[in-house]
Amino acid sequence: MYCKTCGSRIEDSASFCGVCGTPVKQKDEAAARSEDGRRPIDRHKVVGIAAVAIAGLLIVAIIASILSGNSWQGTVNGVVTEYYRGNIEKVVDYMPTKWMKKTLFPNDPDLAGYKSSLRVLYDAFAGSTKGTMKKYEIVSTEKLSEGSLELYSAGLGRKVADGMKVNLRVICRAEGGDAERNVELTLLKLGGDWYLAPDSISGLIGA
Repeated sequence: MYCKTCGSRIEDSASFCGVCGTPVKQKDEAAARSEDGRRPIDRHKVVGIAAVAIAGLLIVAIIASILSGNSWQGTVNGVVTEYYRGNIEKVVDYMPTKWMKKTLFPNDPDLAGYKSSLRVLYDAFAGSTKGTMKKYEIVSTEKLSEGSLELYSAGLGRKVADGMKVNLRVICRAEGGDAERNVELTLLKLGGDWYLAPDSISGLIGA
């Protein structure tokens, strides 16, 4: 190696330059390698990289947790699509059935009786709408008041974190041309997910 001060060649084992006397630091490329020829592991650097990786995974997990709940738009789409397909029983699946079974229908744990009664109503008053929907659009939304949220919370036995009324315009095929129907749905947010409020079904069938 060479002296950084005067440029004279010095032995690798020397502790100072024999020409100018400048001390030599024994921390060059050769000395920094271990006996087997590999660069020694920088433990602090490894710990730092691991910490950054763990922090990144936590952020991803938090975001995934937030996004895992179904959106209110997805609930609206599912309800409207299944309703106009004639699948009234599947519309019930978009309701907060977990809590409905405990508070509203304790004697109907699988909601078979409830679904059966909805089928009768649908066939009697809305059967003609099956397969007629061409498209729908969301016209407006309105947040539920705190009082309404408290009433729903009491009825379901579970805190309703948020809620809204969604007004839709549905275009359906009809004799003589397309017909427009106005539908209002009430959505409730429980545990990060959006559900159709149970009392919305009567307005839906009557639409």
